[in-house]
Amino acid sequence: MQLTAPDAATTPGAISCALMSAALGLASIAPLAATPPDATQVSFKYLDYLDYSIEGRRMHVREPLLYVHAPLGDNYSLEASAIIDTMSGASPEFHNSLTGASGKDVRDERHAFDLKLHRYFHRTAVAVGVATSNEFDYTSQTLNAEVQQATEDQNTLLTLGWSRTLDDIGSAWDDYLQEHRRSSEYLAGVTQVISPVAILQSNISYKASTGFHDDPYKAADKRPDGRHQFIWLTRYNQHFPTPDMTLNLEYRYFQDNWDIRAHTLGAALTMPITQGWRLKPSLRYYSQSAAYFYSDTFPPKRFGRLYSADYRLGSFGAVTAGLKLSHDLDRDTVVDVALERYEQKSAWRWSGSGSSTLESVYARSLMFGITHFFH
Repeated sequence: MQLTAPDAATTPGAISCALMSAALGLASIAPLAATPPDATQVSFKYLDYLDYSIEGRRMHVREPLLYVHAPLGDNYSLEASAIIDTMSGASPEFHNSLTGASGKDVRDERHAFDLKLHRYFHRTAVAVGVATSNEFDYTSQTLNAEVQQATEDQNTLLTLGWSRTLDDIGSAWDDYLQEHRRSSEYLAGVTQVISPVAILQSNISYKASTGFHDDPYKAADKRPDGRHQFIWLTRYNQHFPTPDMTLNLEYRYFQDNWDIRAHTLGAALTMPITQGWRLKPSLRYYSQSAAYFYSDTFPPKRFGRLYSADYRLGSFGAVTAGLKLSHDLDRDTVVDVALERYEQKSAWRWSGSGSSTLESVYARSLMFGITHFFH
């Protein structure tokens, strides 16, 4: 079941992808040396995600993921991942406190794969990749490319990226719905070594999409047929040799032409607790304003005009608290378990009041994983 959200951080599928990326280290700061890996990394992760409101359970997602990054000779490497999502729950047909969930049963399975080939030159790395995601009512194909250039002293890494995505959208409730969405995304970033124990990364990205943006599972939902999104993301990592702890800080700003403005603040601290064991508590705060066509009332005053009662387009704040425990089984094998709890309330918006009729939303995620390096 495809879920259209204002920001990629507010749907079950998107949240699970973000959690998986963080668990694999895919969202962490990239190494500055544009060189192939010296070992093959194989990771398996299993995520169990559940969100709910005061009315009860909504969406339950179970997701195994396999990730491989392997060197191919001296100048190439291949990166691949495969995900299977099993989703079940009641569809949020309107989802504000006036209407609640529809209660219609939703069961779907998503298969997602991506493949990326890296070519390494002197201080330069080039990557091209493809990705696909298939559900009963939604398919997506993406082509992407990335160039990284390191300075001679290896203290600065410049990154340029591009992707093109083709989405085809249907509906389990309407056999005649066959819509399309096309989007292009551009990224520019810099990663800078500040000191032997500190590193800073800052990226900006722009995404433009045209076509069908409505949610086919929400009554009277009608959104603009175009969207322009801007994101600025900055991360700072500081290592403390004594007592061997690493602090991770990040700030993310999001805005689009639907009048949504969002801020994310995050912090995490990795610390040793005993031989081979590490603990990583984390805290993240998110706040957004509402889309200009969002409404707290249902039904709309006039049908056919821009309108949505989707809570993900409303104004709210959210807090996510997490805890990750990892253990080195040996020099090349790491196992981990992570737990996160998400809570969303309209009153928690950063500035101004949130959407008054939005009910509180809660979610929890539990993830297990194992990573092994083959030399």
